[in-house]
Amino acid sequence: MATETSIAPVVRAVARRVSRGVQQLAVQDYVLLGYHAFMWLRVLRAPDGIDAAHARATTLVLLVVTVLGLALVRGEVIGPGPARSILYRLIAFVPAACSYFELRPLLHGLRPRLVDDALMRIDVAIFGDTPARMLEPISTPGVVER
Repeated sequence: MATETSIAPVVRAVARRVSRGVQQLAVQDYVLLGYHAFMWLRVLRAPDGIDAAHARATTLVLLVVTVLGLALVRGEVIGPGPARSILYRLIAFVPAACSYFELRPLLHGLRPRLVDDALMRIDVAIFGDTPARMLEPISTPGVVER
């Protein structure tokens, strides 16, 4: 019983911070959390393979970094000031930018079988050739480099 009463104030304090943090989440925070959670949950369903294993680990890291960063900032663990402001901007930008670089192994992990041949057949059936080859005559440096 003694340990139960000594833990109770700590649990209440943590619950208050979590409640305050959730109340202070902005729309963009939900977007960030939703994006990273969706990417992680999606790659969990990918077929097993080296790319999928790598993508699972990195998407989980990005999700955890986002959650912890938002908890520190929105839960007011870090007091008001430039440190909190800079951390929030880093948490909003860095994991999102890193997720872009994560797309190569993630996409290979989600679909290990390439569909390039099927897409090429669709282009030939619709256009008679690939659109890139059809546009080659008008693709001059003067047109492309404007």
